[in-house]
Amino acid sequence: MIVCLKKKWLVAAVAACLFLSACDEDIDVPTVTILSPQPNSRLAENFIVDVSANAANGISKVELYLDNVMIGRADAPPYEYFVNITGYSMGDYILKAVAYSNAGATQLEEISITILKSTIPAPLEFTATKGRYGNKVALTWNKSPGVTHYEIYKLDNFSLQYGKIATVESNTFEDNAIESPLTQFFYKVRAYNSDAEFSEFSDHDYGYTSGEPYDLITSFGREGTNNDEFGMIVHLSYHNNELFLADDYRQRVVAFNKEGNFIRVHQLYNGYPLAPYFFGDKRLNIYNNTIMVEEGPTTLNSFVADLIGIRQATVDDENHIYVAASNSNKIAKYDMQGNLILQWGVEGDLPGQFNASWGIAFFHDNIVVSNYFSKKVQFFSKSGVFIKEWVFADAGGTFNIYVKDDFLYIACGNYIAKTDYDGLVIEKIYGLFTFATGIAVDEDENIFVTDAYQRKIYAYRKND
Repeated sequence: MIVCLKKKWLVAAVAACLFLSACDEDIDVPTVTILSPQPNSRLAENFIVDVSANAANGISKVELYLDNVMIGRADAPPYEYFVNITGYSMGDYILKAVAYSNAGATQLEEISITILKSTIPAPLEFTATKGRYGNKVALTWNKSPGVTHYEIYKLDNFSLQYGKIATVESNTFEDNAIESPLTQFFYKVRAYNSDAEFSEFSDHDYGYTSGEPYDLITSFGREGTNNDEFGMIVHLSYHNNELFLADDYRQRVVAFNKEGNFIRVHQLYNGYPLAPYFFGDKRLNIYNNTIMVEEGPTTLNSFVADLIGIRQATVDDENHIYVAASNSNKIAKYDMQGNLILQWGVEGDLPGQFNASWGIAFFHDNIVVSNYFSKKVQFFSKSGVFIKEWVFADAGGTFNIYVKDDFLYIACGNYIAKTDYDGLVIEKIYGLFTFATGIAVDEDENIFVTDAYQRKIYAYRKND
């Protein structure tokens, strides 16, 4: 009876031992997964292979093979391998990862990949804009002969991997998916006709946005005597898709289109002109202290104002003409026949006084006047009664005023102020200005600014 029990115990012990051995053998087998690239990936540039491997007793090493030729080994995580495709031909390959457990067991995973090779030259002169736009980065590059499409790639600032963001037919692209201004974003581009016909990537470049509400569209002008050059441009106006620029030194007004192309000489003068002021079918042309009321090619009336240094003019809802003169520090009001109705102003810095009165505009039934030296904008009734004033302490002076819809645009030397009647500054528009004096706004809220010192005109577009 005792012998029988011993035999049963021995059989049970042997069975248990065999069971545990089988379990140990299963536990030793590692797991291995190729995380990237994905199966059937088509790879046209050097790439990283990322492998995950685990075993109960630990991993001793992970080997990487490309078509059964070992190309990498790692004895500790992370199991990452850089693959340079330079020495490989275009075609299909088997990528295999083999994991070894500390107990000596092995496991493998393999995937198919395709290595592609460029057949056309990479795009040249790839550039990204740096702070030119408020809410986008614009990319440009040279066209490649025979190319039908281009692929745009952008570096993810978190994963540090380039990802394709667009395919385009032209050699330009605008990235509007900008998370934050003044942040560098890196880009590159390649020509792409098909999976079998593409280029290497261009050199990368970085771009960033300014975060400003207006983008620079264009700029034009420089000092000189040609039609598209200027002596000193202080004033401009806008009418029927044309910009009118008054050149003091050359004593003429020239017309340009909004893209900055010269159209014609509008008028020559024997003195310092202002840009024409348009109202209805008529306009005011002013040079020195001569004021001309014109309609089409006809001068309806011309008269001389007893003022020195006329800087800007406006017309109210009763067809009365108002002019601001900086040297005289006065505002004069005339009818269309040139009869003086009213004149007011005295030099000083107190409310209602002028210190180089410059810009003038009719707005909300008021006459609005800017002052160069005191950096003020003052409101008067049409009978010259002082109402209120604003001070732009950080301005480089206050110059020409432009009314568009229910807003005032004021050239402030180093920026443009957009305000409402209550004086709320809606926007301060900073640009490349050194001495911004003239301003005009078109139907699409594009802003045109003269910089007298630079002999240049800047055009800015409101961001969408």
